[in-house]
Amino acid sequence: MAILSNPTLDRTVSRLGLRRLEEALLCAPARHQDFRRVAQQFAEVAGAERPVPMLVRVGEREDGREPILGFAPGSKVPLKSPFGKSTARLDISVADAAGVQASMGIFGAVWGWKDIQVGDSLLIMARPVRFGSMLCLDNVEQLDTRYVGKVMPIYLGIPGRVAGNAVNALVGHVLDQDVDLALRSAAEAICEACGLPEEKILEACEAPDQFADLEDLFAGLHAPATPEEGTAALTTAKRIACLAIQAAALRQNARAPHPDAPIGGSGEGGIVERAAKILRSQPEKPTGDQERATAGIAAALQNSTPMNGLLCGDVGTGKTLAYLAPAVAANQLGARVAIVAPTFLLADQIARNLVRRFGDAVAVQRVEAGGKIVDPQAILVGTAGMTTVAAKAKYTPNLLIADEQHKLDTTTRERMVAPWTHVLDVSATPIPRTMALSLFPGVQVFTIGEQPVEKSIQTRLIDVGQRKMTVGAIQAAVAAGKRAAILIPRVGSASGEGKEGDIVANRSSVLKAAEQFEKAFPGKVATLYGEMSDEEKRVAIESVANGRTPIVIASTVFETGIDTPDVAVMVIRDADYFGMSQLHQMRGRLARAGGSGECFLMVEDLAGLSVETRGRLDALTRISNGFELAAHDMVSRGTGEFEGTAQSGSTTSVFKLIPIRPRDLLENRIDLTVAIDQAEARDDMANKRFSQSRLFN
Repeated sequence: MAILSNPTLDRTVSRLGLRRLEEALLCAPARHQDFRRVAQQFAEVAGAERPVPMLVRVGEREDGREPILGFAPGSKVPLKSPFGKSTARLDISVADAAGVQASMGIFGAVWGWKDIQVGDSLLIMARPVRFGSMLCLDNVEQLDTRYVGKVMPIYLGIPGRVAGNAVNALVGHVLDQDVDLALRSAAEAICEACGLPEEKILEACEAPDQFADLEDLFAGLHAPATPEEGTAALTTAKRIACLAIQAAALRQNARAPHPDAPIGGSGEGGIVERAAKILRSQPEKPTGDQERATAGIAAALQNSTPMNGLLCGDVGTGKTLAYLAPAVAANQLGARVAIVAPTFLLADQIARNLVRRFGDAVAVQRVEAGGKIVDPQAILVGTAGMTTVAAKAKYTPNLLIADEQHKLDTTTRERMVAPWTHVLDVSATPIPRTMALSLFPGVQVFTIGEQPVEKSIQTRLIDVGQRKMTVGAIQAAVAAGKRAAILIPRVGSASGEGKEGDIVANRSSVLKAAEQFEKAFPGKVATLYGEMSDEEKRVAIESVANGRTPIVIASTVFETGIDTPDVAVMVIRDADYFGMSQLHQMRGRLARAGGSGECFLMVEDLAGLSVETRGRLDALTRISNGFELAAHDMVSRGTGEFEGTAQSGSTTSVFKLIPIRPRDLLENRIDLTVAIDQAEARDDMANKRFSQSRLFN
C-alpha cells in the first residue's frame, strides 16, 4: 500500500532531496523540546526571562470584543478581516487554567493563526510580561497540541527552500498513513547507502543498547520518551550519516583491477625508469618533489588497478612537467594519453609545452571542439569539448589527465573513462569534494611543495579608497620593465550591458577600465576577456608577453593558461565576488619566473563585508599555499555531495537535515574492512518486516 500524496507534499519531498514520500523519516530534527511539563497557570512562569511552554485557551475579552483583532501598519483601527494583505499585527485574548486573562501579540507572520477560534486550546512558547495591570505574552510561537506531555522534535528545514513546519507536516503525514511502510522504506535506504545490514550499521556506529534496531532509532528521533533519548538518537544518526558518506567515498574512489590497465613494465626500461630519464632530460633541474611525484605517478600506471590520482601542487611548482614526463613515457610505451583542460588558452599552453619539450619523441594533437581525432596514438590535448569528439571516434584513453581539475565540470572526465583508464586530477586548489575524497582510501595523492624558483608574493586587502596605492605600484612595475594585470569581474559598460549572468551593474568593466588606463599609460594597455575571438586573445597575450603592452586589463580568463613572466603587480577588483581557489589561481600568475610580486584584493568597502567574506579574504593574505587554502575552503564551505553534483557545501548523506562538516567525517571515521557489495549487504531487506513502533502512541 502506497502512502497517499499531494502536490504540496511532493514539492517538499523534492526539495528535501528524498527519493520518495515513504522515506520521510530520514528527515532528522535539529533538536528536541521537552513538553512533558507545561505551565497551565501564568503564576507558574511569572518572571521568566525567556520563552517557556504554556497551555492556554482562547477566550472572550472582558470588554466583549472579538478575541482576535488585525491592525494595518501604522493604524490603530481594527480591520474587518484580520488577515488582509496589509495585516501586521494580531491581538489574541487568552486565559490560563485559573481563568487569568492575558493579551497575546502576534507581529508579522500572522497567517498561521487564521483558524484560531474562541475556546481553542493552544500550546505556545511565550514570555509573560506585565505592563502595569495588563499581562501580555511576548515572543509567541504556536506549537502542536499533540505534544503536550511529550518530547517534541524541532525540524528546521532548509533556509529558502523548505520550512520547518513543512517537514513536520511531512513526517506526521507518513506516520498517520502507514508507519510500517515508512519505517521499512527509511531503513532500506540506510542499508543501501551504507552497503551493510542494519545490525552491522548499528554495531559499526556504536549505537546505544536502547536502539536495538533502526526502528528504535527512528522512534528516538521523531518521538523520544525523553530529551536524552532524542539526543542519543541524533548522535547515532550523525554517525550513520558519516558511515554512509564514507561508503559513498569508497564507492567513488574504488577502481576494480583490469587486465588492460597496466602500462609499461617494471624494472630496467620500465615506465618508472623511462619517466625519470625524461624528467631529467629537461633544461631545468627538477625539484625533489617533482622527481617523487613523477616516480609515484609512473609506478601507479604499472598496476592492474587503474589509478585514481590527485596531483596537488601550488601555482608555479612545476606540476605540468611532473605529469608530462610519465604521460610521455606511457605514450612511448603504446598507451593512449589524453589531457583535458578547462580553457582553450591552457590547452594551447599544454600542447605548446609538449611540442617544445618532446616534439621529437611523441606526436601531439591539439583537439578542437567539433574537430576530429587524426591520430589516436598521439597525445591528445583539448578542452571539455574533446569528450564529444572522443565519443564520436570511439576513442578511450589509457591515461586521462584533468589539468586545473577545480575548473572542470564533475562529469567531464567520467565521459572518457573506461574500466581500464588511469585518471589523474591536477590542481593547485582542489575543490572541497576532491579534498574530502582524498581523506579516504582509493585516492593516490601526489604533492609538490618546492618552488623551482625563488619568489615572494605579498597580498593586501584594500578598498577603492586606497586605489592610489595600486596606481603607484603599477607605475613602478612598468618603469622597471615588468608587467601589471588588473582583473575585472565583468565585461561591458557599468550601465549593465554585457553577458547575461555577469556581476551586477555599477561595477567596473574591462572595457571601461581599459579606457581609463589608456589615458594614463597611452599605448601600453591591452585587454583580454572571454568574448574576444581565440585569435584576438592570442595576439593580446603575445603583446603582453613581449612587453609591447605591459599592462593588461582582463577578465577572469587570465586565471588559467596565461604563463606570462615578469607580472609584478596584480589588482583584483571586486575580490569579494570570487572564491578562494579562483583568487589564488589568479594570484599565481605573479612572478612566474621568480622574484617578488604584489597582489591587491580590492573591494568597494571593507567595512561593508560580511564576517564570512572578510574571513575568506583575510585567509588569502595569510596563506600562500594552495593546498592549505583548499583545506581551509573545505572546512569553511563543506565537502559537497560524494554521489551528487554539489562540489561544496554541507553533506547530508542518507539522513536529511543533518549537516555533515569535514570535522564530523574525521571524528566519525569507521574502518570498513568489508567489501562494499550492496546486493549482499542489504541482507534480503525486501523480506525484512518491521512491526509498528511506539511512534506517537
